[in-house]
Amino acid sequence: MMVYFLVCVPFLIISTAVALMAARQQPQFFRQLVWVVIPLILLTVIFDNLLTGLPIVNYDSSLISGIRIGSAPIEDLSYTIAVVLLVPSLWILLGRD
Repeated sequence: MMVYFLVCVPFLIISTAVALMAARQQPQFFRQLVWVVIPLILLTVIFDNLLTGLPIVNYDSSLISGIRIGSAPIEDLSYTIAVVLLVPSLWILLGRD
């Protein structure tokens, strides 16, 4: 059923579209974004594994894709990616740069 994945898809599509609009205004946007994305993904992997490994957070295995990084489902990375794309993109589009 992969419900978590289906919840993530619209947010990833919207944040990617907004990021593409921001990149039109600042062509170096994606190069700069790499410096933020990589550390945040690494931190997300580390802390999600702590949260799911210590059963602080549990996922219903019938609602996830089944792909895991350690003990955390891959869907958890989508939240980080969406936020990292969306927040600086909105900052640029709203003229806050």
